[in-house]
Amino acid sequence: MIEETLQTQLIDPEPLLAGQYVEFDLNEVLKGNPKGSEVFVFTEGTLTIGGTTTFVKTASAKGTNALATDRRGLGNVKREPLANGEAAIEGELECEFEDLGAYADWVAGTQAQLVLSFISSTLTTGGGPFKLTVTIPKVAYRGSTPKVGGPDIVMQPRPFKAVADGTNPVITIEQRTTDTVA
Repeated sequence: MIEETLQTQLIDPEPLLAGQYVEFDLNEVLKGNPKGSEVFVFTEGTLTIGGTTTFVKTASAKGTNALATDRRGLGNVKREPLANGEAAIEGELECEFEDLGAYADWVAGTQAQLVLSFISSTLTTGGGPFKLTVTIPKVAYRGSTPKVGGPDIVMQPRPFKAVADGTNPVITIEQRTTDTVA
């Protein structure tokens, strides 16, 4: 189940102000909204961490933009939003404990790229498949170690926070649709 919200740049009828953001619901994108997109299903998704495909039962992510957007003054003058904190993208993956590799990465503080991709078998009018790719160039793991409570499958929650790598945006969302309107 993929839910919660991510941040994307706002395309607004008003002139775009530098650094202005709006939340969008990833569930709506997976259902085929906005116009021209395709419905993605669970079997069309893959998640890689550090280039390795990872078995994930559930995933969630959310972002905050940390901008002062309430900068209106007398005469209804609206000023450009300014940063007033650290923008944060955080999430959680629920994985089964399979081996010591992911645990060792957590203990060592290893940071790695996270890529969530959905590729549909349906082709767009341009010939390629519908696609949604969310890339976080570097995630840092947070949280605690797996808990062993008996003979059941040991789950390994993997909460993470996106961190800047000094080169790439903290998150990139790419979507291929049939919509030709910019």
